[in-house]
Parts: sequence; C-alpha cells; structure tokens
Amino acid sequence: MSTSNRLLRTQSGFGLVEVLVVILIMLFMSLAIFSVLANSEGNKRSTTSVNDIDQAGGFSIYELDKAIRNGGAGYRQAMSTTYGCQINAELNNKQILPTAGTGAGVPAQFSQLDTLLNGNYRMIPTLIVAGGSNLPGARASVGLVTASGNWGFGEFPVTVTAQAAAVTATGANLSMQSTVGLRANDIVMIANPVAGANVSPCMISEISAGWPAASQGVVSVLPLGGDYYFQNNANTTMVTAGAAGGVTNLLDLGNEFADGAPSVKMFVVAQNGSDSTLYSYDLLQVNSSVPATTPQEVADGVYVMQAIYGISAPAATCTPTSTVSCPIVQWVSAATPPWDYATLNNGTLASADAIYQIKAIRLGFILRTSLPEKNQVTLNPVTLFNDLTPAYGAPYVYNFTAAESYYRYRTVESTIPVRNNIFP
Repeated sequence: MSTSNRLLRTQSGFGLVEVLVVILIMLFMSLAIFSVLANSEGNKRSTTSVNDIDQAGGFSIYELDKAIRNGGAGYRQAMSTTYGCQINAELNNKQILPTAGTGAGVPAQFSQLDTLLNGNYRMIPTLIVAGGSNLPGARASVGLVTASGNWGFGEFPVTVTAQAAAVTATGANLSMQSTVGLRANDIVMIANPVAGANVSPCMISEISAGWPAASQGVVSVLPLGGDYYFQNNANTTMVTAGAAGGVTNLLDLGNEFADGAPSVKMFVVAQNGSDSTLYSYDLLQVNSSVPATTPQEVADGVYVMQAIYGISAPAATCTPTSTVSCPIVQWVSAATPPWDYATLNNGTLASADAIYQIKAIRLGFILRTSLPEKNQVTLNPVTLFNDLTPAYGAPYVYNFTAAESYYRYRTVESTIPVRNNIFP
C-alpha cells in the first residue's frame, strides 16, 4: 500500500450528508427546547399575572374595608345634625371643601366624581356614586366617598353654650359646656342646628396649637386656630357659631398630627397607561406628605369596581334608639332613587334618615392581568353579585369584547358592614 493511500485512509471522516443530518437533528432539538422554554415562560407569566391580580384584589378589599367600616366614626352620635351636612373646610387659608365642582381642584382621576357631586361633599359614612369613574362605556364603574373621624375622640358631642367671641381671621373663642378630652391641634367639626327640612352646613376647624395643657379639660373657653381654622365662606361663618346657645355641637374628629386623623376619602378606578388602577384621595389632606393634587395608587389591575347598598327597614321603624333588631332587608342599586347619589347628597332630613338605613356595602371587583395571551382565553361574561334574586337586587354582568378576551380575569367580592350605622 502506498504512502498516499495510507494518508487518505487516516484522514477520512464524516461525509457531507452525515454532517447535514446531524445539523438537522440539532436544529429540531433546538426548536423543541426553545418551544418548551417558550411555553414554560408563557405559563410562568400567566401564573404570575394571575397571582398579581389575586393579591391586588385582596389588598383593594382590605383598604376599602377599613374605610367603609370606619365611616361615621367621630360624628355618628350626633347624626341628627351631622348626617348629610355639607362639609366646609379650609387648609392654610385655602378653601378645600366644597370644591369648585368642575373637577379642576382634584386629581384628574377624580374629575368625573367631583363634577357629578358638584363639589358638595357631606358627612355620609359611605356614598356610592354610580358612574363616578372616568372609565369608558361598559367599564363605567362606581366611585366611593367615605367620611370618618377617629374612634376614641368624638363618641359624644360637646355643646357650644354661647356665640363665638373674639372672632378674627386667625382664631376665635368658643364657650363650651366642657373641654374634657379636647387637646391642642385636634380637628373639630362644628355642627349647627337643623334649619327647616334641611341639615345645616357644618364647619371643620382646629383647636389652637397654643392652648396650654394646664387649661385643657379645665376651662370652658376653647381657643380655635391653626391650619384648618377659617372665619367664614359662602356657606357658613364662625361669627354665628353657637349663637342659638345650647343647640350647636362640637365633635372631636382626631388630631392633625396623630394616627387616625379624620378623612374624607374618595376611591375610583381609572386608566393608568395600558393598565387600570384603583386610586384614593383624601380631600382633607390631613398630615399629607404629597402635593395636594397627587392621588394614592392603591392597587393595579382593578378593571371594574361595582357596589350596592344593603339597607334596613325605614327609619320610622328602625331608629338609632330602637330596641328592635334592624337587619338588612334588601340590596339596592346606587343608581336608583332614593339611593342614588343625587338624592342621598341633597342635604335634606329625609336623606339623612335614608343614610342611617344603609347597614352594609357590597363590593365587587373585576381584575385583569397586565399582559395579553396569544390566544383568546376569556370568552364567557363575568357576573358580580350573582346570588341576588330579583327581590333583593340584580346581579352585575360584564360582557367582554373580542380584544378583551385575550386577557385573564378574576372577580373578588366582599360584604362590609357600616358599623357606625349598626351599633349605637
């Protein structure tokens, strides 16, 4: 055998066809691996997105549960003069309530709600405003407004015994039946007596920071002044506070610089880029660390928010001093009189009685994942409150469009008692 033949035999290897077959096999293996990885990543993303909206739903219920349960705290015991009273407040000599009613004085997410209420916010434990969100079409969601003080401060109203004295732009003195329990920088509400068939406007004010500790609970003269003090506006004036003598009430709503300060808080669902978010905003802005026009993002992924009232028998048979049980007898829509926002927010005594009938709020959320799937995954409509019968209200049904069907959804519901309307 020649030397050249031996070299050729030694250098022989895979042929072109064999190499191509190996490459083809590796290509198919790579495609299979990448397909598995892609499917795994897609499933992981779907699972993560669903977990995210489950957590968002739970946290949204938690936040609203706190606000609704505390609604009425601090002023419930004087409900005859406080339920439905128009809130008048200034912060650092700037009127914050009522607002202009055009949506201009509140964050953009709340402009629709503010416009519907015409800027008038009242002491109502929880008010449902049908169509209060800026969301379009079928997604139009309710807005919620809760008003609360602080437990431990205003359980019992204190009587103002004489007309306010030494009234200036920076302060005033009130003659009180007692000042026990009051302290410097407490935010108070002055509730005037009923005027005819209407609840009189109420004033938010503040006890002067310079009130000596040695005088607190001892003297009968209460000095007002501070961030929330104001002399007068178009609806009410400090000059006549207590003028009737013995019929004006002062309620302590909590301290400006302590936990549990009073709030008049709004909740809406609004678009946030490609996602939608549950927002809150405190109209009183007590101890706020953010600019006055900045709302708080509560939870992402909230697509629709709906709510209905659980009501008891009329006030004629179920009053705050009634010895009989006052259970919920019906669930009612907040879009139908007399339970619509326009009626409950009109400031009449009849509406104040209706406000007391509200014993619970039933909340329902539809939550949506942030990213679409490759295929349609939600084809059937979603129903909230589906256990309701015609005698107790109607369920809420949301039908998805073709574009919406590429997302995954979850529903969360909760029934929250308005405890200040239940317990005496």
